Amino acid sequence: MSTLKEHLTTKLNLTEDEADQVVTETSNYLKSRLPGLLHRNIEDIFQGKSLESGIKERLNELGGEINKRTGSLANDLKEAMDKTFGSTKK
Repeated sequence: MSTLKEHLTTKLNLTEDEADQVVTETSNYLKSRLPGLLHRNIEDIFQGKSLESGIKERLNELGGEINKRTGSLANDLKEAMDKTFGSTKK
């Protein structure tokens, strides 16, 4: 949140404590109005990151989680099929 804080202290002549309060209250306000899924993106924006990079990061995390879960599901399904019908390996 330092980028926004620097902007507030420079452009509005706020003290660092005042800028901290503004940033915290604004962040809390936005988080109270937007879905939890966007909270990390709000934090990223306040820290000077682009929304695009934050979304890409979340999608990569989601993709990794989906891959991990589907891989586990595939292994569980294979084991169940092997138990039920016997192994197809010779």
